[in-house]
Amino acid sequence: MNVLALILAAEEEGGHAKEGINKILPQGFEIFWGLVMFVLLFVLLWKFAIPALKKALDNRAETIESDLKRAEEAKLESEELLADYRKQLAGAKDEAAKIIEEGRKTADELKKEILAKAESEAGEIVEAGRRDVEAAVASAQAELRRQMADLSVDLAGRILGRELDAAAQQQSIDEFIAELEAMEAGQ
Repeated sequence: MNVLALILAAEEEGGHAKEGINKILPQGFEIFWGLVMFVLLFVLLWKFAIPALKKALDNRAETIESDLKRAEEAKLESEELLADYRKQLAGAKDEAAKIIEEGRKTADELKKEILAKAESEAGEIVEAGRRDVEAAVASAQAELRRQMADLSVDLAGRILGRELDAAAQQQSIDEFIAELEAMEAGQ
């Protein structure tokens, strides 16, 4: 039961109420010593426990405050690093674009040089081919003239009924070739 219920029960009984309340309330010396002990405990707490507790709380507050400052400094430093990295990344992208563009230009120039060289070599090959063809034609014409001269001498020898000696034959061939060349030059 609680204290209030006991007090009410004691009042209802009448005369015994004062005795019941006395049983519930502590005696005077107990109140005195309780009060002395409370004051002594309060003074001890105030003198030793509260300053230690306050010091611990102050240290904890300083630690938290310094941690917050370091966190803020680290945040600012990381933001600066991030900005630097972004600048470097942008610079690297620009540099890569420049390198790619230079590579394209170099490739285009190299392509042009290779094409020009190939065209030049093709022209030289065609020219060499023309010279070879002209030389082959000239050689074929000379061979044809020689064969015609041989046939002419042989035919002339048959017509005349006699065979010409080698020196006379060579002289006749040379004269005939000179006449053919003169005829070609006149055309």
